[in-house]
Amino acid sequence: VAWAAVLEESATSSSAVELEESTSAEVGSAFLGLPGVGRGTGQRALRAAMARYCRAAPAVSEGSAPLGPEGGESFELVQVQILHRHGQRSAIHSMSGARANFSCALSEDRRHMLARWPARFEVASVQAQGGVLRREWGPEVEADGRTCKPGQLTDEGFRQLHAMGSQLRAAYERLLPNLTTGLRAEEVYARTTDYQRTRASTAALLDALLGP
Repeated sequence: VAWAAVLEESATSSSAVELEESTSAEVGSAFLGLPGVGRGTGQRALRAAMARYCRAAPAVSEGSAPLGPEGGESFELVQVQILHRHGQRSAIHSMSGARANFSCALSEDRRHMLARWPARFEVASVQAQGGVLRREWGPEVEADGRTCKPGQLTDEGFRQLHAMGSQLRAAYERLLPNLTTGLRAEEVYARTTDYQRTRASTAALLDALLGP
């Protein structure tokens, strides 16, 4: 079954800026919301805090419906809507004096995952009445074959969204038994903007949520 990811092709990109080489004061003010980060936090401590934040594993209980034994089985789940951002991506903009070289080399697991997507997913346009579009799932790279072009989903970004899909599957499989018996294509509607990072993030989440 080919699952359709429907695109909004007129969306604009985010204006987020990654800082690779900045002063401690600049970085501290930009990321004060991270645990353990304050004004004057050094580069190494900041990177460690960001890594802990981005790689935190959610508990299965997060996002699940806490149905108790009394009357819980009488509930019927009618619909699940999931709104999510894309995973880790390479920088979109550059700044004077800043260096941001992101690697788009993919692990063997991610390469195997992408290899099965052409047979599993298709991309359709909302502006062309569902016409199928030819799109690549993998990140675009520079001439060296490893360095990401701007705004590409990285190996870590693929992992993040696949992990989210696995967590949602674990949270909802009791309420959605057909997650394991097989959902029909018309039972799933996914909509994303037409960027590699958002298309691939959506596919990675669905790949894990829907299972093999």
